[in-house]
Amino acid sequence: MIPRRPARTGLAVALMLIVPLLTVACASGEPPLRVMAAASLRGVMEDLAARYEAENPGHTVRIETGGSLALARRVRDLAVGADVLFLADAALFGELLEPDWTDFHLRYATDRMVLGYTDASIGADTIDSESWPEVLGRPDVAIAMADPTQAPVGYRTLAALRLYDLLLPGGDLENLVVAKVGERHLRANVAELLAPLQAGAVDYAFLYAATARAAGLRVVELPARMNLGELRLAPTYARVATDLRDGQFPRPGAPVIYGVSIPSDAPARSRSIEFLRLAMDEVGRGILADSGLTPVLGEDRLAAFGLPNDVAEILATTR
Repeated sequence: MIPRRPARTGLAVALMLIVPLLTVACASGEPPLRVMAAASLRGVMEDLAARYEAENPGHTVRIETGGSLALARRVRDLAVGADVLFLADAALFGELLEPDWTDFHLRYATDRMVLGYTDASIGADTIDSESWPEVLGRPDVAIAMADPTQAPVGYRTLAALRLYDLLLPGGDLENLVVAKVGERHLRANVAELLAPLQAGAVDYAFLYAATARAAGLRVVELPARMNLGELRLAPTYARVATDLRDGQFPRPGAPVIYGVSIPSDAPARSRSIEFLRLAMDEVGRGILADSGLTPVLGEDRLAAFGLPNDVAEILATTR
C-alpha cells in the first residue's frame, strides 16, 4: 500500500514484480536483436523494428517493454542481455548502468505529464484546467498511477503532485491521490494504466501526454510549473524529490527526458548501432514526433563525453 506522506516524506516500496510486455519477431539464422524499452515507447519501437527488418532482410527484432526502473534493474542485477536499451528517464543510465554496462547514453525525447480520463469518467462533463483538483477529491472518484519503484512515470506523478502542493501552500493533493490509489489502483508501468481507465475501473490516471494521445484519451493539461515538460523550468522542478526507500537514489524532480544506450560488450554491436541510427535519423525522429513525443535534437542529445567512435558518427550524421 502507498502510505500517506507525513511531513512530506517519501513513498514506501510497493510492487516489485517485473511484468514486461513482449512483442517478438521470430526468424531463423542470427538471434533476434533484443531491444528493451520503456512501456510508453512500445508503439515507437514496433515502428522502428518494422523499419529495421525491412532494411535488413533476414534480421529480426525482439521488443520487450516495461517500467524503466524495472528494466534497468533486470539489466544490472539479473544480467539480462539487451542489445539496445531505451529508458523513460535518461538519468537512470548514469545512476544504475554506467560504467559497468555502458560508457554512454544519449538524450532521446521529451514529454510532459497530463491527467487522462474518458467520457465515462466521473466528473468528465465538468473537469477543466481549474477544477481538476476538486474533481479528484470527490469521494466517488477512483484514481490510478504507476508504481514509482518500477516506472519513472510513477515517481514523476509524485513529483508533479508535490510541486502543486509546494507552489500552492495549504494544499495536500499528494496525500489525497496516494490514499485513493492505494494498492488496488497501482500499476507496474504507464501502459498498464490504460486498460482500467478505458474499462471504467478508474476515472483518472496520471500519465504521459504521448501515451494518452495514442490511447485516444481525453486529458487535462497540467500547469507548466508541475507537468515536468518544460526544460526551462528544471530549477523549479528540482525543488522537490521523491525518496523511494528501496536502496536507490532519491528521485529529484526533473523534466521528462528519455534516454538510449547500447552495452559496451554488445555481442552484435554493428546491429545495435544500426538500430540506434534508425532511431536517431530524420525518419526515426518523424516516428517519434508522430507518437506525440518531442525528439531531442543536435548537440542536446549528447549526455556523455568520450563517446565510442561509432556512436559519435551517428550524432554527426543524423543532425
